[in-house]
This record gives sequence, C-alpha cells and structure tokens, in this order.
Amino acid sequence: MQVRSPLHSDEVSGRFDGGIIFEMIRKRSYAKKMKAPDNPSSNEQRLSRGAFTKSTRDWGDLTDDQRAAWEGYGDPALPGYNKYISLAIVAINQGAVPVSDPPPGDPPGPVVGLVADPGGRGEIELTWGQFSPGEKLELYLTGDLPPGRKPKLNDYRLLSFVDITIGNETLDGLKPSSKYGIKARASRANGQVGPFSYIVEYSGGLEIKCSWSFRVIPGRLMKVDLLSRQILASYPGQAGDNQFMGLCFNNGRENLIVGCYDTSRKIVRFNAENLNKIDELICEVGEKSITTLLNDPLSEYCYAGCRTYPGKIVKINSESFEREAVFNFSAGQGKIYCGAIDPEGGYAYFGGQFAPWRIYKIRLSDFTLQGTLAGSTGSEWAESMAIDHEGGFLYAGIGNAPGRVIKIKLSDFTVDSELTWGVGLNNLYSIGIDKVNDCGFALFALFPPVIGKFRLSDMSVVGSIVDPGGIGYVRSLVVSPEVGQGFYPKYYVGLPVIRSFQLSDLTMCEDIIISADYVNAWLGIV
Repeated sequence: MQVRSPLHSDEVSGRFDGGIIFEMIRKRSYAKKMKAPDNPSSNEQRLSRGAFTKSTRDWGDLTDDQRAAWEGYGDPALPGYNKYISLAIVAINQGAVPVSDPPPGDPPGPVVGLVADPGGRGEIELTWGQFSPGEKLELYLTGDLPPGRKPKLNDYRLLSFVDITIGNETLDGLKPSSKYGIKARASRANGQVGPFSYIVEYSGGLEIKCSWSFRVIPGRLMKVDLLSRQILASYPGQAGDNQFMGLCFNNGRENLIVGCYDTSRKIVRFNAENLNKIDELICEVGEKSITTLLNDPLSEYCYAGCRTYPGKIVKINSESFEREAVFNFSAGQGKIYCGAIDPEGGYAYFGGQFAPWRIYKIRLSDFTLQGTLAGSTGSEWAESMAIDHEGGFLYAGIGNAPGRVIKIKLSDFTVDSELTWGVGLNNLYSIGIDKVNDCGFALFALFPPVIGKFRLSDMSVVGSIVDPGGIGYVRSLVVSPEVGQGFYPKYYVGLPVIRSFQLSDLTMCEDIIISADYVNAWLGIV
C-alpha cells in the first residue's frame, strides 16, 4: 500500500491494496481500478516505460531555478513536474534530447487539412497542409474496429513521426476493407505539441465486382463493387441492343458478352472494366432469343443457348469473336433457358424450358449431346443452375409449385437427391451456393419475394426470410461468400434497388440504390 494523505481526504493519492489508484488531476481527487497492459512486455510498453524513466531521472537533474520555471510554464493548474515530463516524453519519442528550460513561443496549431482516404488493398492514404520546417506529424492509429464501434482513447497507439512538410503518408499493412481510428497532431523536437485531429476511415480492400444484365429495351448493364456497395460502371443502352439476358466473361476476363432476347440474333461485346461497347456479332437465321452464355476459360470458346424450338447452342471463338458452329437439338428438345459449365470435366449443361424439366449434357471437345435428364410428368422447367466443382455436383432450380432443387452427380450424370420446398414457395427463379459453409440459397419470385437457405450435404432446409419491402419483381440472385452476403436486384414502383442479406443468419442488410432506368435485372456474374 502506497498512499499519501489520509485515505478519505480530498488530497489522497497513490495505490491502495494493489488494485485501486488515487490521483490528483487539476486539484481534484480521482480513483480508478488498476489495469495491467494487455502485453506489458511489448516493444511499445518498453519504450514508453523507458521514456518515462529517463524523463523522471532528468527532472531530478534540473536546477531549482529550472524547476521553478517549469512551475510557471503553461497551465498553472498542472504541476511543473507533469509539464516537463509530457514534453520530455514527446522529445524522447522523436529521438531528440529533452530541453531543460521551458521552450519559448506558442505551441503548434491544429493540423491543417488532414484528410484520409482508402488506398490500395490494406492501405489508408493521409494528406494534410504544410507546417513550419522542423515540425513533425505525430501519428496514432487504432487496431481494426468492428462495425458500429467508435474509437476510445485507449485504442490509439503511437505509430510514427512524419516530416510534416511532406504533406502525405501511406498507412499500409492494415486489414483490407476494415475501419480504423486515426489521430494526429503537430509536434516539435522541444516537446511542444498542437491539438489532436481525429478521423475514422476504412482501409482499401479487394473489389468484389458483380455485373448484371437488364432485360429492358434498350438492354442495360451495371457493375457494382459488392464490398463498398458502389456502382463502378454502367451501360445505359442504345437502339437495337434490346433485352439483355445471357451474360458471361469473354477473352479471359477482359470482356463481357451479352445475348439479346429478341429476333435480332445479336451478341454484344463490352469492355469488362468500364462497360464500353466494343462490337457485336450477328448469329445466323434462327439463332435468336439468347438466354444463356457460358465461357470456357480453358479454351478459346464460349457457348450461347437459344430459347428456340428446337433449341440451338452457338459456338463462338472468344479471340476473334466469330461464330464457328451450332448444335441443333432434335424435335421436341431445346428451349434453352439456363446453363452451367464444368471446364475441368469438359462438359456444359443446359436447362430446357419444358414440362417436365430437362437438362442436357454437351461434351465440349466434339460439341455433341452426351445425355439428357428429364423430370416426372407435369414438373416444370429448369430455371437456374449452379455447379459445385470441388464436390462434383450440379444444382438445378426447378420452378415448380412448390419449387425444387435437383442435386445431380457430375461423375455419371444421375440425380443424387432433391429438395422440395414448402407449399406456396413457387417460382424458384435463381439459386446460388456457398460451398465454404455448405449452404445453398434459392430465390422465389413471389409477392413479396422469399429467400430460402438449404444445406448442400443433406439437402435439408435451414431457414428462409421474406423480403421486408413488399411486392416487387425479382429474377437474379448472386451469392458472394467473400463478402458474406447474397444480393438480388428488385424493382417496385419508383425505386429499383439491389437488396442484400447476410448468408450466415438471413438478416437483411442495407440496400444499394440504383437508377430508375435499371429494372428487370436478369443475370449477375462475379
């Protein structure tokens, strides 16, 4: 026990019973619990204790006149010892020698024009106005903060001293797309400091870019960063480019190609970065109503499925962007409505808009039909598909009343199992999978829409959520395990939005507001 003055007096100070600290601040007594640092042996703690120990020793070496001068310096409510120690520690941290006499002149002013912006991945860019030569920017940073958490004073740690005349600094090595607290002030080698400026900013992160096609006249495209929830680019459409549906990457990931669902037989190619139109391809007579586009990244080809009767699949050279061949289904087959591709296995799968549902297996090497799966009498057509490449399964969403998910083994093209949803969950228009967490998601185009969650391993229902915004048209679901959310554009009178929800617990997230011209979103790809 180390206590000066009686314990119950208003001048008590020191440590009591190892756990309570009494101290005098501006002639008022305070008590608080003693808390050990999280890591008392950290480099930061050792440097801090070293600076305090040295400055305390230096105070003892001052003359009586010098100590008296410190008593009269600055705030008269603070003891001279405190004022000397605070300036000496700043000087020591800068690598300077503490001054023995109080420094003349006014301390620095506030940091002028301090601005923080997200930089590259895991970076924050700081800029500020210039100060007098010899001053430094004393910079503090918190750890990454959880959503909704404001920085506390004990969150900040001294990061560095930066030559303030440089005007900029990059904070790197941070957790991408995370929130940080920053505080900074101007300081001098003599220990004088200005007031702190405070900023909260997010570090730069990976962009998770998703592009959507819109089935309107004229057809439109939009690209959104799912992490920052910012619209990166858009294509407002032009005459003749109508009803965009099928969508895939082309020529690596440099381009996007989009199929028109009309009689124009047109496939349009765009720059994938800025969505500027590059050129277009006109298919041959009868090769129209292009609902599905699949890209084979292991070859130089992509494949366009036509909702015709009989159906057609057009083979396109990705490099030259020219039509090379067509596969014609037999009478009673086709009406291609959705598809998925397994490049490693060498097959593409297409869903036909028939009742009962049909799924066709096309071998890519020789462009031939290798098998057909068909549902029972009366079951409706396949609306969407998703492939689990690692697990070796194809999942097909069937738009029944109620909807179903068919799990198909890629190895032998047979049905492994299926999931039938509850009564009323009709119009299963889109599915997506989160392989990491063994979950799949189904979008039901109801009024209002419903999102259902199921387990991939045993095809059991996990839960569902009803869209809270009331009626509205939906068609496309994008699942992003990297973001931890699912996204689906929704249109209702006067307000097109991109809805989002947490994959983990199906809670709704903040909407992404989009232009009123971007309605009837059909397909999204990441």
